[in-house]
Amino acid sequence: DVTNDGPSNATGVTMSDALLTNLPAGVSLVSIGLPSEFNATTGVWNIVDLAIGATEHLTVTLTVEGTASDTLSLTNVSVVAANETETTLVDNTDSVTTEIDRRINLTVDKNGPATVVAGSSAGNLVYTIDVTNAGPSNATGVTMSDALLLNLPAGVAFVSTSLPSEFGIGTSVWNIGDLAAGATERISVTLTVDASASASLDLTNISVVAGNEQETNTNDNSDSVVTNIDRLINLTVDKSGPATIQAGSGPGNLVYTVDVTDDGRSGGRNN
Repeated sequence: DVTNDGPSNATGVTMSDALLTNLPAGVSLVSIGLPSEFNATTGVWNIVDLAIGATEHLTVTLTVEGTASDTLSLTNVSVVAANETETTLVDNTDSVTTEIDRRINLTVDKNGPATVVAGSSAGNLVYTIDVTNAGPSNATGVTMSDALLLNLPAGVAFVSTSLPSEFGIGTSVWNIGDLAAGATERISVTLTVDASASASLDLTNISVVAGNEQETNTNDNSDSVVTNIDRLINLTVDKSGPATIQAGSGPGNLVYTVDVTDDGRSGGRNN
């Protein structure tokens, strides 16, 4: 608000706002009040005449985008002047300082099978993990951890992961880095549950995400999948022996041969 407290009418009234001529990265001008009086190059409104007791109300609308730095502090100073001599100059300027914060909402959505048959194939257990930044600010230093990969049980082996350049095999952490507001990073993890894996095994796989910025909601920073390990077998028996035998032909004159075979997928042996 620009006000003339008198006692005389004011002429040649201007108000300047230097910030608008040098907006920092991530901050943009949306609109201004009295656009016909505003000079975008100088950041000055030419209000011109202002009667005693009159007030000119100006609005300035900016957008602080998701890319704006969280170390940013916007100090916006407005200065008014006129042709006449001022009775006091101490109220010719006013300022507002606005600190820029960054807020993110990282979410993780993990999917995988409820059941896997031990020994069914190589790479028979695949997890798909979506890491999303729901904003409103861009996220930096984003990581996702998967503790199961550090301690795989007997019969379960790591095969591969997408984004291998971001994955630390010794820490089971993906260093995703920057993730813009609204962006999603998809990661897949492939394991093999071999034929020796125990049928009593339940694999609980938990993914946890984190970033540098303050979270608006930490309840969705982890997700888990529980996969039960099944064992399937197909036992067959093949027995052979002579169709006839001559009585008294000798000790051990009747011999049977029996083959028991496991044609299934999960650990068996042939006898």
